[in-house]
Amino acid sequence: MQITHGAKTSVLQLQPGWSLTSNFDQTITGSGRFLVDKNKAFTNPPKIGDPHPYDGRVRVTNFTITGGAAQYEYMVQYFGLAANPTKNIYSYYTSLSEEPIETHKDFPVFGGTAEAPATGAVFDSTSKLFEGFNDLAAKDLIGVRGFLTGQGSIRRTFYTTSVFTGMDDITTTRKVREGVIPGLSVAQNVLKTNWSSDIIGNNFYRVTEEYLLSGKDGWSNTIYEEAGNVE
Repeated sequence: MQITHGAKTSVLQLQPGWSLTSNFDQTITGSGRFLVDKNKAFTNPPKIGDPHPYDGRVRVTNFTITGGAAQYEYMVQYFGLAANPTKNIYSYYTSLSEEPIETHKDFPVFGGTAEAPATGAVFDSTSKLFEGFNDLAAKDLIGVRGFLTGQGSIRRTFYTTSVFTGMDDITTTRKVREGVIPGLSVAQNVLKTNWSSDIIGNNFYRVTEEYLLSGKDGWSNTIYEEAGNVE
């Protein structure tokens, strides 16, 4: 993109008042206003991916042209990265999931065992497996087969200039570096459930990965393959 600084607008000229903002996630956003004479408006217009005149880390992602009587105005939006890749930004979410009632931490108290059932709990006489609260003595536990528990999930977002593929390791588990998730037990880990990559302009990618937090004992390494850490 050809730039001339000064009073003339016979070529595209950046006007005073342009701005660039450094954001907490190590992205850079900004805008600029360019003027050019009407008869030269389409000679060399801004292009998606053009660098900022003063900061090559930042590129044009979109622009708007407004026609005037003597001059045309280009309002240009910029995006860039202060680090490549940028730091990870984590978001945390909680939902409810249902677990088998016999896995409740207090089940030995209110359900007992096959040898000593409690509160109307019924166990198979051969397999010793819990069958349900089917006895009238169970009262408000009659028919209960599960209980609700909190299910945590994590979203990790970062930006990069590289094409990033994250589909191959969906449903693998990760250990979590200490301090990333406050209160996480040593045994807990996460299961990768989703991945997406969005292009910004021609040069940048926003990558998002989603993980499901395990129960207190972690995801089964027999079922799911372990694949590194969440940093």
